[in-house]
Amino acid sequence: MRKSPLFGSMLLLVLVLNGWGANAIASPDGLEAPLPWEEQLDLGFSAEEQGASPSDMGGFDCLISPDVVVEASIQVSGVLETVDVKVSDRVEEGQVLATLRSTVERAAVALARTRVAMESETKIARERLALRGRKLARGEELLKKKAISLNEVDELRSEKRLAGLEIVRAKENRELAERELDRAQETLNLRTLRSPISGLVVEKFKSAGEFVQSEPVVRLAKLDPLRVEVILPVAMLGRINLDDLAEVMPEAPVSGVYQAKVIGLDHVIDAASGTFGVRLELPNPHYALPGGLKCDIRFLGPPPPSPLGEEELSEEEFREQEPRDDDIRNGEEIPEE
Repeated sequence: MRKSPLFGSMLLLVLVLNGWGANAIASPDGLEAPLPWEEQLDLGFSAEEQGASPSDMGGFDCLISPDVVVEASIQVSGVLETVDVKVSDRVEEGQVLATLRSTVERAAVALARTRVAMESETKIARERLALRGRKLARGEELLKKKAISLNEVDELRSEKRLAGLEIVRAKENRELAERELDRAQETLNLRTLRSPISGLVVEKFKSAGEFVQSEPVVRLAKLDPLRVEVILPVAMLGRINLDDLAEVMPEAPVSGVYQAKVIGLDHVIDAASGTFGVRLELPNPHYALPGGLKCDIRFLGPPPPSPLGEEELSEEEFREQEPRDDDIRNGEEIPEE
């Protein structure tokens, strides 16, 4: 009897399955041996990445960026009178960067300052009050002698009260002049551009003599501290925590190893790529590192404990540990050193 090819194929499949079953039974630890396709299963990350410990988590690409980048502009429109900085200049927060032509505004400030300095109105009101007081005193003497009527004395008393109110009005006018000076000064300040951050001038858009309306005049970058951004696979989730330390190695030609601290972790995973972001802070007090560098990063884990092995006590905790007067009065003695 001739056997069909289908029968031979089925017989081969049965033999193969029996062989895999025998391998599973013959596994040394009594557990079922992994199937071939399980051995070849790839999750997308290397074994080093999946099993890395906090003390050896390196080889990730990162980017060093300025902490803040600002395009500084003036709030009002006008013609630039001065631009006091150039590219690569180091500026401090509050430093004057540029000013608009402000002839009218400066005149308004000078006028308001003159009004504040004027004291003649107050002096006149005081002299008038003194005069009304003397006239009222003479009128009351004449009233005792029946020389004038009570109605005339009432008029003198009212004139004295009005003279006192004139002093109050003079003080209110002076306060109003001070507020006018403040407004004129603020209007003048709006025409002055001051640096909102401490950093470097990385680009200059306008020069003296140009008209500006809402366009930026300069671009500033804060380089101390620097911000380091790194994208990690989701397998690293939970291995990186806030305040962990890391070693940052910038690309050539910049050399050296710099220590940074984790300040931010993404709480939303990018499902498409299976990654999440981590942000670190890198001190750069002398501007030794520029922004925009690529780098490699190696995470070191949490910072080491203090030399004494204990955290420093706050001022309130220290006071709580000090002996109280009640304890001493109750007979609790303080141990001598």
